[in-house]
Amino acid sequence: MDQSLPETSRPLRVGVVGCGFQGSALARAATLTTAVRLVACADPDPAAAAGVAALAREVSPHSSVEALLGQAAVDAVLVATPNHLLYPVSLAAIRAGKHVLAEKPLGLNQDELVEIGS
Repeated sequence: MDQSLPETSRPLRVGVVGCGFQGSALARAATLTTAVRLVACADPDPAAAAGVAALAREVSPHSSVEALLGQAAVDAVLVATPNHLLYPVSLAAIRAGKHVLAEKPLGLNQDELVEIGS
């Protein structure tokens, strides 16, 4: 029995926010599959963003999540920021209509978690 995933017309276009150790690892993982395509990354450190952008062809580096969301055609955002930024970055991506994969904790308190979930 064939248990492979159904083919789609194009891979899911992903952007990584936070290009440090974990963000770089997520970006590298994205380049190893045909199901997703790394198309953008964002980090306030230009060298970190450039390092992730160099992992694949045609990846646009950005200095902020707002710049990524405003300038890049992404379907989903992989959030790999420090804990205190997970909530605002995830919320910005959700409000922009993007799918979000975020590390934990998604918020630093109950109010942030409730807002993300609504």
